[in-house]
Order: sequence, then structure tokens, then C-alpha cells
Amino acid sequence: MEGFLIGTGMALLLVLIGWSEQVKSWHKDTIEAEKEFSKSRNLKWKEIRPLIRTETLPVKKLKALNKLLIKKSLKEVQDVKIIEKLLTLDKERNQLENFYRIKYKLIFIMTILYFSSGIINYFIKDNHKIKICIVQIPAEFIPIFSCVLFSIGLLCFNSYLNKTESKYKDELIDLMEKL
Repeated sequence: MEGFLIGTGMALLLVLIGWSEQVKSWHKDTIEAEKEFSKSRNLKWKEIRPLIRTETLPVKKLKALNKLLIKKSLKEVQDVKIIEKLLTLDKERNQLENFYRIKYKLIFIMTILYFSSGIINYFIKDNHKIKICIVQIPAEFIPIFSCVLFSIGLLCFNSYLNKTESKYKDELIDLMEKL
């Protein structure tokens, strides 16, 4: 059993090394939509960017909006709705990227958990049992059980992340069709 746990830890470590350079970034797709919008409306992308970015201060957003209104660059209500949609997409993209960071950290923790469980199981004697209430559990099952529980938790988180990603993709595609 120790070999399996340590082997799984090694496999997860290799996955982390490969994945660290390939974490999905939706930033590029969002920027493409912003540029497409600005191009189709004869706007400068740098003029609408402060309006869309979530990390921009509200004062700067108001200045950017005021500048666009003074130039009469935004002529239709649909333009404002698209800017609102771009702002929503930017928030969702930031949330997605945060989820990817969390997932990466969770897989890193899971790698350590599998390694340590394998090492702990190596030193536990086969006949050692832990008594919980009236039930005697083999001691080697405790580290294995913790690995299984953590894996189930990570699968649930990954499922939620995939739903969030699908929602983002659908909204991005919908916006691109409107442009």
C-alpha cells in the first residue's frame, strides 16, 4: 500500500510540474472581445479598458465613461449593455483564475498528503489497530481514508470549477456573436 500512495504522490507531482505552465488563462479571450467591440465601434481600446477592468478604481471608471460620453462614442444603449457584459466577463474571468490557483494549491496539498500517507503507512505495523468506540480499525486505513476524503473533495471542487468555466465560455461566445 505504501508504494501505491508514494507512486500516486509522484504522479501528482509530475502533473503539477506539467500543469504549472499550462494553467488556462481566459484573459486573452476577454481581451479579444474587448478589442472586437472597440474596433466595431471605432473606439480606442485603451479608452474602454479602464471602464471594463474590475481592478480599476471607480473614479477612473467614471472618468473613462465621461470621456466616451463627451466624445459621443457611445451612441446606442446596446453599446452600454455590451460594456456591462464585458465588465461581468472580466469579473468572472478573475474568479475563474482564482479558482485555478486554488485548484493548483489543493493538488499540491494532495501530493504532499499522498507522500506523507505512504511514508506513515511504511512505519505502521500490519497488526496495529486503533479502537474508536467499539470498532477496531487497522491503523494503515487512517492515512488511506484521509487521501480518499481529500480526493473526493477535490473532485467536487473540480466539478464546480468546470460548471463555472462552461458558464463563462457560453457568455463569451454569446458576446462574440453580438459583436
